[in-house]
Amino acid sequence: MDKPDLLRAYLGASIPEFLTDPDRMAVFVDKGRLVSRRSASLSYEYRYELTLWLEAFTRGPDAVMVPLLLWLRTHQPELLLRFEREDDAIVFAADILDQGSWNILIRFELTEAVTLVARGDGSGWDVTHLPEPSADDLLLDGANIDVPLAEIWMDGARLVPT
Repeated sequence: MDKPDLLRAYLGASIPEFLTDPDRMAVFVDKGRLVSRRSASLSYEYRYELTLWLEAFTRGPDAVMVPLLLWLRTHQPELLLRFEREDDAIVFAADILDQGSWNILIRFELTEAVTLVARGDGSGWDVTHLPEPSADDLLLDGANIDVPLAEIWMDGARLVPT
């Protein structure tokens, strides 16, 4: 599974306090399933719930939700298009520690498709994690998702980076 590490790296790059104090961000995989059908291919899919735990986060929820949504638009775009489940696609809980810090728990489901191809010389299998469909393929109505995350602003104050 590649996506937990990709998310951790993206949030670390987007929110500098996770680079200086990486122990304050934990990523867990729960309720994992491996889905495969008997066919000529041995391809399969990982399906799992990802739990993101942010401890003593000092920038408020928006400073993590914006980068998370940007990451999901690239790495799990159909999660944002499941209209029958949109109310519970991403769930969270927050513990307000004081006026300046939060413990935040965020959960959502991820999938990763994997294909196996027999090597031509009969020596085994090549394993490839397939990329997600492009945003254009999923019809995001022309939304510009290619804007890089450099800063997040709220009420005239820069949240990320500080």
